[in-house]
Amino acid sequence: MNKELKEKIDEVEAALKQWAKRKYYRQRGIKLAEVASELEIATTHITYCVSARMKMNFAAWINSLRIEDAKQQMKKNPAMTPIEITSKLGYSTVAVFRTNFVKFVGYSPEEYSEQFRTERPADIN
Repeated sequence: MNKELKEKIDEVEAALKQWAKRKYYRQRGIKLAEVASELEIATTHITYCVSARMKMNFAAWINSLRIEDAKQQMKKNPAMTPIEITSKLGYSTVAVFRTNFVKFVGYSPEEYSEQFRTERPADIN
């Protein structure tokens, strides 16, 4: 990769990280073209950056951001239901959320949040 291309992809990655930090991925039905337009970056640059740096396609990257957000939400509030998380994070249905959660985490949202609901005795040293 030449220096000019690397610098451009570094800029794209920084812009995407800022976009994600503002939690814009929570928008329902977010599209690559919308993000590109908002950031004034070519869709091909975003696609290349996500593929090369995040090792996934754009849709998977959006889902990974949402699932990480969901995990944080469940840690803070283990009583949150999948329906509440689905609507907050931009998923179209609970089924889509559950499918993505299992794909990225390896088990269901309920199994994940259960570990934060259970009170554990403090370790005695």
